[in-house]
Amino acid sequence: MSMHEALLQRYSTMYQSVDASARCRMQSSLDLIHRIIDIFGIGQLCFSFNGGKDSTLVLHLIRIVLTQKWKQLQEKKSFTEIDNRESSIRHPATSCEMPTNNLTTEPLQSEMDPIGGILKQLPVLYFDSHDQFPQVRDFIETCKSKCTRYDREI
Repeated sequence: MSMHEALLQRYSTMYQSVDASARCRMQSSLDLIHRIIDIFGIGQLCFSFNGGKDSTLVLHLIRIVLTQKWKQLQEKKSFTEIDNRESSIRHPATSCEMPTNNLTTEPLQSEMDPIGGILKQLPVLYFDSHDQFPQVRDFIETCKSKCTRYDREI
């Protein structure tokens, strides 16, 4: 199971374990994020992260939406490939397949973690505050160190 499938599985488990009212609020939030990304695209958005519970939750919701979108694209791609293969079997004289290069040994970062690659397009903004709780500052530093894996800066 990939980490993206695991994320969706954890979300599904949590979603099923809460009451109907919480499910409705969660779904409304996810639907809103889906619409925003569909309208503006991830590169036209900016995420303000302050290390608090609310912004951390929104960050996780964005990850869930991007993972759902990525999964839908993968399923659509699989169906297209199946359709193309069936079409080339029915019409071999008109099919043209690009040769594949199996010599690459190191996959691209976006292939290893496509969601991380998509998240790189989302600018993240943090307003530093002098009176920040030490725990919040530590949490933000942890998040910053994890974001560097995706060449992101907060």
